[in-house]
Amino acid sequence: MHPSVAPQSEESDLAGPRHGRRTSDRQSYSTAVSYSTHPYHRHFGTTSPAPFSSTYQAAGEPPDVVFVTRDQTQLYTHSRQLHHVSANAWGGLLTSLHCPTTFTVSEDAQTTQLVLHVVYDLPCLHLAPTLETMERVLEALLKYGVAVQHLAAPHTPLYQLLLAHAPSRPIETYALASQYQLEPVTVATSTHLLAFNMLNISDELVEKMGAIYFKRLLDFHAMRRAALKAIILRPPPTHHPTDRCGGHQDRKLRQIWAFGVAALAWGLIPSLSVFALQSAFENASMDQLTCVECRSMLQQRVQEVTTEWAAVPRTI
Repeated sequence: MHPSVAPQSEESDLAGPRHGRRTSDRQSYSTAVSYSTHPYHRHFGTTSPAPFSSTYQAAGEPPDVVFVTRDQTQLYTHSRQLHHVSANAWGGLLTSLHCPTTFTVSEDAQTTQLVLHVVYDLPCLHLAPTLETMERVLEALLKYGVAVQHLAAPHTPLYQLLLAHAPSRPIETYALASQYQLEPVTVATSTHLLAFNMLNISDELVEKMGAIYFKRLLDFHAMRRAALKAIILRPPPTHHPTDRCGGHQDRKLRQIWAFGVAALAWGLIPSLSVFALQSAFENASMDQLTCVECRSMLQQRVQEVTTEWAAVPRTI
C-alpha cells in the first residue's frame, strides 16, 4: 500500500522553497551549538547563524517555534514557514499557536534536522544520512502534512539526499522512492538498476514499491532486452560481387555476425556495455575477412549497432 501523500498548501509570501531565500537561509546543518565549530562554518569560513539555532532568521523573521527532539536537542523554527509547507498545521501542533512556544516531537535530532532542511530548502548532503534515516525523514514529513512529491524535484535537498544512495543501494532506493511516489528519484535511480537481477528481488521490496513501479521496472528491463535483440539481429549488408570477393567472403561475413549474436544471446542483459557489444563482432573479424569491402561493411554495421544501442533509454 502506498502511504497517503498530503496535498500541497497554498503559497504564501513567506520565503518557502524556491521563494525569496536570504543568504543566511542557504546555510546547512543545524543544532544550537557554537557557530565557529560547526562543520558548515569550518568548511565555508562563515560566522552566519547556523540554521535552527536561536538566532537563525528566515525572511528577516526570528524563530518563534522551538522543537525539542527525543534526544533533547532544541531546534528553532518559524511558524509561517511550517504553515507554508504543511497541510495539517504540522501534525496539529500549530493549531492553537501562541508564539513563542515550545513543542516536544517524537523524532530524534538527526531526523528532525533533516526534515527542517528539506522544508526550508537548505542543502544538507554533508549530513550524509543513511537510507534508513531517510526513510524516517519521509515518514516524519508525511506525519507533519508535507507534500513530499513537491519537495523531490531534481536538485532539491530531498532529491539529492535520496539519490546519493542510488549507486550503492539502487533497489532499496528505488523501492523507497516508489513507496512515496517520488517520480524524479525513481527515474534517476532506475539507471543504476540496469545490471540488477530481478530474480533476486525480495517480496518485501516488491510490496514496498507497489505493483505499478515494480511493473515499470520489469518493463524497463524487458524493453532494453527487446531493443538489443532487434538491433543485433539485423546483419551487415553485402556488397556486389567483385573479382577479389565472391560468395565465400560474403558467407564468412554473415557467419561472423551470427557467431557474435550467439555469443551475446547468452548474456543479453539490459546493462550490456557498448564496448562488449563491439567486441562481440570485432574480435575475430579482422583475421577472418580479407576483403576490404566486407571489412568496411562489418565496421559500418558495428558502428550503427553501438549508436542505436546507446540511444536506447537508460531509465524507466
